[in-house]
Amino acid sequence: MQNNTFTIQATYHPNHWEPIENAEYETLADAEAGMEDLEQNLGWRDMRIVDETGHVWTYGEEGEEEEGA
Repeated sequence: MQNNTFTIQATYHPNHWEPIENAEYETLADAEAGMEDLEQNLGWRDMRIVDETGHVWTYGEEGEEEEGA
């Protein structure tokens, strides 16, 4: 069985995904925990987890549009 690498990516512009630095994991569970940590502790949104083939395994929380201050 081949080992996968799971990478957290973020989108800064619609449909333009970029890997997050130092966000590669050997297991999907570790990648999910890493993404949850970024969401909870840093408030990051609009992320996903992909493997080296480009298959998307899961999406994180979506960002909220801010209306009027």
